Amino acid sequence: MPEWEFLRHMAEETNCGLLLDVNNVYVSTFNNDFDLIEYIENIPHNRVVQMHLAGHQHCGDYIIDTHDRKVTDHVWDLFRIAWQKTGGVSSLLEWDGDIPTFEVYHEEMLKAKNFMSGEVVDYIPMEPPSTESEIAVSNPINFIVAEVANDLSE
Repeated sequence: MPEWEFLRHMAEETNCGLLLDVNNVYVSTFNNDFDLIEYIENIPHNRVVQMHLAGHQHCGDYIIDTHDRKVTDHVWDLFRIAWQKTGGVSSLLEWDGDIPTFEVYHEEMLKAKNFMSGEVVDYIPMEPPSTESEIAVSNPINFIVAEVANDLSE
C-alpha cells in the first residue's frame, strides 16, 4: 500500500487531521523512488491542518532530512502545490541545526509568505534533484557518521 493511501485510510478511520511535512515528503519520495506528484495529489488534502518546511542534506544516492539549511527550490515548489491543494493551512519553517542569523531565517519566512499570498507563480518546474553530494553533514548526523566510520575502521 503506498504511503499516501495509508495516510488517507488512517485519517479517515481515526477522523484526525494531518501534519504534512513537505520536506519529508520530498525526502521520502527521493529515497524510496515514489512519484512526487502522485504522492501530493493523493493525500487527503481536506485532512491537512498544518504543513512543515525545512532544508535537507543531499548525499548523492539519498537525502537526509536534517532541518539545518535553507528550503530547496524543489521543496518550495512542492509547498506551492500543497498550499493550493489544501486551500492554505498553518505552516511552520523548521530549522533545528546550524541555526542561521535572524536575517537569513527571516528571508526564508518571507519566501513562505510570498507562496502563501500567491505572489509566487510558476516558481520552479518540478524536476529530479542533482545527484551531487554535499560534503558537510550536520549534527547530530556527523557525530553518528563519524562514530560508525570509527567502528568500521577498528
